[in-house]
Amino acid sequence: MAGKKPKIVRDHIFNGLTGPCAAEWYAFLADEYDMMNETNDLKIIRKVTEYRRKAEELSTPPIPAVYSSYDLESQIARWRCVKD
Repeated sequence: MAGKKPKIVRDHIFNGLTGPCAAEWYAFLADEYDMMNETNDLKIIRKVTEYRRKAEELSTPPIPAVYSSYDLESQIARWRCVKD
């Protein structure tokens, strides 16, 4: 693993991730999948590109207060099990 896993910051009312937290997680996941892709698998390259695009969108104003994504939540659950 290259970077340290981002913290999980949730909105207290809707329980979704905050916009900046989601952006950090997308950037982290893009970097991790990019490093794991030793065979240049096209499916992983597309995932990395999509995650980088979403990280950029969530980092550009207007930044959403709450962000909800089933895909992101499942990826976070998966990576939380991996030790640093």
